[in-house]
Amino acid sequence: MAAGFLQIGEMVWISLGAEVFNQIGINIKSITNSPFPFFSSVTNGSIGYLPTKAEHALGGYEVDISPYFYRYPGRLQDQAERITIEDINKHLGNLLPND
Repeated sequence: MAAGFLQIGEMVWISLGAEVFNQIGINIKSITNSPFPFFSSVTNGSIGYLPTKAEHALGGYEVDISPYFYRYPGRLQDQAERITIEDINKHLGNLLPND
């Protein structure tokens, strides 16, 4: 899943093509060094739900059932949140310099 990035002045907008659990969006906004971070999910398509690692462990509709509606062979790995945030953090380095 590719992330989208838009920078206008000090504002940074990050988007993902998944229905992202709220805590992940909050975590993504917190790793930016922008005073005006924005995050949006279900942008330019959707691969389904992206749960937190904690929610992944609980299972349920978003983790266990919904991937089949998107025609996936199974659920996302429990490391999907970490991998996504690490990838976004790498790309953020190209936007606003760290102070």
